[in-house]
Amino acid sequence: MPVAVYCRVSSEEQAERGTIEIQKEFAAKYVDLYQLEVFDYYCDDGISGTIPVEARPEGSRLFRDAREKKFDTILFYKIDRLGRKVRVILNAVHDLEELGVSIRSMTEPLETETPTGRFMLTSLAGISELERDTILSRMWAGSQRAARLGNWLGGIVPFGYHVVDKQLRISDDIMPGCNLSEADVIQLIFDLSGNQKMSAIKISDYLNALNIPTRYDLNGINGKRKKNASSIWYPSRILSIIKSTTYKGTHKYGKRATNKNSKIILRPVPAIVSNELWEKANETLKINQITAMRNAVREYLLRGIIKCGNCGRTYMGTAYSGSGRKKIPYYICNAKNSYLAHNTEKCISKNVRADWLEHLVLEDCIKILKSPNKILNMDSEKEQESPTNEVKKEHDQIKASLKKLSEERASIIELYRKKIISETDLSCQLEKLSTEEATLQERLKMKIDSKKSAATKQNKEKTISLLKEFADRCQNLDPEKLSFETKRAIIELIVEKITVTTESAPEKYYPEISVDIEYRFATTPNHIAYVEGCTVTGSALCT
Repeated sequence: MPVAVYCRVSSEEQAERGTIEIQKEFAAKYVDLYQLEVFDYYCDDGISGTIPVEARPEGSRLFRDAREKKFDTILFYKIDRLGRKVRVILNAVHDLEELGVSIRSMTEPLETETPTGRFMLTSLAGISELERDTILSRMWAGSQRAARLGNWLGGIVPFGYHVVDKQLRISDDIMPGCNLSEADVIQLIFDLSGNQKMSAIKISDYLNALNIPTRYDLNGINGKRKKNASSIWYPSRILSIIKSTTYKGTHKYGKRATNKNSKIILRPVPAIVSNELWEKANETLKINQITAMRNAVREYLLRGIIKCGNCGRTYMGTAYSGSGRKKIPYYICNAKNSYLAHNTEKCISKNVRADWLEHLVLEDCIKILKSPNKILNMDSEKEQESPTNEVKKEHDQIKASLKKLSEERASIIELYRKKIISETDLSCQLEKLSTEEATLQERLKMKIDSKKSAATKQNKEKTISLLKEFADRCQNLDPEKLSFETKRAIIELIVEKITVTTESAPEKYYPEISVDIEYRFATTPNHIAYVEGCTVTGSALCT
């Protein structure tokens, strides 16, 4: 029966040097010497040995062909080509042996049929992991030393700088289509904030009005973005620049380091703004934050629960001055307060009176607590119906999600291969994807075999009993005497989501607004419609 040959290198640099071709040439001589027939070569270029074999592009194809019995033996140059962690190697060997496939190293006396051979496999796997950890330790120590010397070690170069001879230098080159350099833009931002006391939103508007580019890629300078960044200035970007100590001459290296022994290294770099101006700009940020906090005249009971039916954003609480300059609380769509680029349409949603909607929702929740039979009956009806088309839809959705996760895994590996993400990020993302896949697979299994056990029925009976006991205690409950925290807990327990939808009505002066309250149990949402001025019993609900 033919054999398979597996090759791997862990970096693009090794791939470019043809390291993987050396492994293939050695394998060709090996199979010719022993007169073996090769079914196929499986070569993973630029893939870390810490990734499970089946999660690698070619490793996945290798396992797929192994399940189809296309070969009975896998050859590799050394055990460390199979993996660089003991767990990865042993899991791969175990899974392949379960499929009836044996493994063979072309340069090491390795066999797994005897206790001595299995011990040798474990020892070689441990040595492979030790070599990797030693290399990483030396690389980390070297990068720490280079960082203390002020060398730039890669990554996105801060706006306003470029790298010359591994050192950050101020970028004084005039940007195309603009009579300013990156350093000039940074000085302008700090001047607008520190001396003219402008907010981040106003600074963003000003820079966008001047058509100042957000980044400048000078002849592909190392460290600049390889993909196009956003073409407009956002307030979040302005805040990030103002808070960065790099612009006053102190760069912090190691803020995102994953090594537990890593410490933040403060190193001097050329300053674009003075320390005095930097302090003034950051003081402006603090003052703006305090002022914004003072505008909060009340706590909002439904924060984070109300969604806009028009744009999907979350409604937030705010207050407007009414008669006698008294603040009136409203819930408004967050799209109205979010920073929008020029020529971008704002959401047409209308504002809803906070006190009225909160009273309505809380009153509904209290009624449900006092009479939980509605919940129990609705749950029973839903169990009896159990529409097969809904089961099929969820089944199809799970299948589609699993396919999407598989595509995401390939994309993440490609990002690592191109050195866009680190090895640690790669391992974390793949572990996360594996967890999500396991959850979906478990759910898929539950949908295939959906018969309820006796234990589940017993748990439901206990739940019904507890709900009835709780309802008896709620009969004399007075909503007005409840604390804000208690009201919030009740609403979070019962309400799933509140959707406010605004529809333009050309034939009417006011738009039509509807509020749908969805509960966490199986029942029809509470639908409330407003027309003719959006009023109910004479109370203005929206503006």
